[in-house]
Parts: sequence; structure tokens; C-alpha cells
Amino acid sequence: MKVKVCGITRAEDLQALVDLGADYAGFIFYPKSPRFAGDKISGRTVRETGSGKLLKVGVFVQPDLPTLERTVSDYGLDMVQLYGDFPAAFVAEIKRK
Repeated sequence: MKVKVCGITRAEDLQALVDLGADYAGFIFYPKSPRFAGDKISGRTVRETGSGKLLKVGVFVQPDLPTLERTVSDYGLDMVQLYGDFPAAFVAEIKRK
């Protein structure tokens, strides 16, 4: 069984996931969410914590492609989880990266 914990906004919670052996850490990148990670935890902290052991998932609601690409790069995300209606070409573009 794989374990994903979502809504991470604090470095100490992220480190706890590494210590506990979780498989995935989820970060919400939807500004209207109270668990919005973009203003609570730095990209550097996410990139440097548990590299290789813990996969990092960005959760996005209707992002534009430049914002999505920048966030994936800044936070070192391993995968994205999308919510909303997306044209097939948008999803195909993301999968190529």
C-alpha cells in the first residue's frame, strides 16, 4: 500500500513524513485553499527535504501552464494532480515534461 499525505504547509510536517516512511507528500497550490503551500513553505525546503525517498505531488486547480511549470520547477515536484476541465492538449503538454 502507498501512503500520501496532502495539505503539507510546514517543514516539520514534511520531515515527519520522511521519518515515517510515507510515499507521497501533497502540496496544495490553489490560492483560495487554507492549505495553500505557496505562501507557507518555501520551494527550497520542499526540494531539499527527503529527496529521492519521498515523492512530492503538487495539487492544482485550473492552473495556467506557465504557473504550473514554474511551481513544479521551484518546488521540485515529482508529479501533479489536476482539478478542473483541461483540454487534452494541455494534459499532453504536461505529460511530456
